[in-house]
Amino acid sequence: MAKNDFKAFATGKNANVMSQAEWEALPALLSGFTAGKASSAQVNKAIRQASFIAAAIAQYTANKSGSDVLDDGDLNGFISKMRTAFGKDFQEFDATLTALARLSTSANKLPYFTSQDTANLTDLTQVGRDILAKSSVAEVLKYLGLENNSTFPVGAPIPWPSDSVPTGYALMQGQTFDKSAYPKLAAAYPSGVIP
Repeated sequence: MAKNDFKAFATGKNANVMSQAEWEALPALLSGFTAGKASSAQVNKAIRQASFIAAAIAQYTANKSGSDVLDDGDLNGFISKMRTAFGKDFQEFDATLTALARLSTSANKLPYFTSQDTANLTDLTQVGRDILAKSSVAEVLKYLGLENNSTFPVGAPIPWPSDSVPTGYALMQGQTFDKSAYPKLAAAYPSGVIP
């Protein structure tokens, strides 16, 4: 277990500290202790409050980071360990996740991205659910009535719900193609360019 040098002060059951009500009513709470003597109960309360929080943060850091938290004055080293500790419980900032978190989701809505790190919602229709429920490309093609390649004209655009294009198909991204290698496609696009 990682070591923590930071200990809370005056935390015993009968510690000589002011009550919380007395502490909150103490004029020195705002001004600090001025000329004269502060009672040990007042000083102990101030030290306890600061040391309690310091000890709690240090112990959390030691527990989560697995690294010793030493009273060695290495502020940057402690911050690095604390960052590691927070990483165990908290997600690092991510613009994509933030964009999704900003959406007001509800039933039958599907998130999509309108640009990098910008999201919106669209209706999730029964057709969309049916396509998402398919477990293979062949099942999607069958659902769309396209299981037989000859049923759709060569070169006709087919909306596709995935980045993975089935064998024998091409993404329509304005690219050129070899008209002699694809004569049926050339009949649909004589320029040799897929729109």
